Amino acid sequence: MNYNQSNSSPKFIQILNNKTKTVFFSFVIIFIICLFGLITGLLSDFVGTSIPTDYGVSITGNVSDVVEAKSCLTVLVNNYQAVNQNNMEKYLLTIVPSKRQSTKIEIQTFFNNYKLNNSVEQFKILWQNTNNLQVQAAQKSILVTAKDGASPYKNHISQINYDFVKTTNQWYIDSSVLVDNYFI
Repeated sequence: MNYNQSNSSPKFIQILNNKTKTVFFSFVIIFIICLFGLITGLLSDFVGTSIPTDYGVSITGNVSDVVEAKSCLTVLVNNYQAVNQNNMEKYLLTIVPSKRQSTKIEIQTFFNNYKLNNSVEQFKILWQNTNNLQVQAAQKSILVTAKDGASPYKNHISQINYDFVKTTNQWYIDSSVLVDNYFI
């Protein structure tokens, strides 16, 4: 038998000239890179971004700026802590300045009647840009005490969409919309 050991490439590669080989392998490499990018992009929709924080909850979702996302989470945690402490002044500092007066009127009766323990259970970025951020949060709310005669309060986990706005280099809660409520 006569073996040609000096050229062990498959027959179809042997017939290609050097220029054609370069073009062929360039296309193969580009195809592999594109395929990897496509698979990675698709998997990121399922796996998602998960950024640990000091608050016991990770930031997930469409995070484009980690620092700003963490700042908004801090605003929300401060908001919940203010509710837990029935601290109106601290609570209003988390709200966009133009809405503080109307918010104060709405929340005052609530503060007068209930003492709660609220916590952030989920913080998922839906979208963000330089001065706006929308998040879907899960809020766990547990009654600590209620004033005599106050309406019954049911412990729950709420799914809430929050809109944050950045003004004068500070993030504030601009609005919130209750999406769902699960009684526990």
